[in-house]
Amino acid sequence: MTFLFNEPKTAKEQRMKTLSDWDNLEVEDIKLEDLDNLILQYQQVRADHGVVKSEAALLWEQEQKPEGLIVSTLIKAKKSKYYMDEIGTISIKDNYSVATPKTIEDKKLLLEYIKKTYNEEMCFDRLSFNSRSLTSFVKEEYRIALEDGNADFKIPGLSEPSINQTLSVVKR
Repeated sequence: MTFLFNEPKTAKEQRMKTLSDWDNLEVEDIKLEDLDNLILQYQQVRADHGVVKSEAALLWEQEQKPEGLIVSTLIKAKKSKYYMDEIGTISIKDNYSVATPKTIEDKKLLLEYIKKTYNEEMCFDRLSFNSRSLTSFVKEEYRIALEDGNADFKIPGLSEPSINQTLSVVKR
């Protein structure tokens, strides 16, 4: 099989992490057979990745039961840590998690609390946008602007959107 891309020569070249990193690679003349083989190779690696992800998810689930038992045992024994020669120190750690406000009313209440307790600048410093929600909003704004004939549309405070091209595979 003829390789479509020049082979990576260094360890750094072998660790290219995203599809956009492949944009700069030189593509030789493509034969349909080579493209078919590359797609088959991609599908196999994708399937292998799916298997590993599934196995990792199962291992994580298996990890949860003994972890829960250890935590409850330490709590019942009124201990926050335990030392074991073979492992080291096991300790209970409190991780706080707060759900983000879902309703507009709850969001307003939170913003008002921060403004009243601190100041408006604290709101801008501490609060952030969900990337997917922001991307969805921006896509819709650009779509509307293009429909209105405004090809130079920009949203204040945002950089130009970037487009990452990925493959879509539809099973037959």
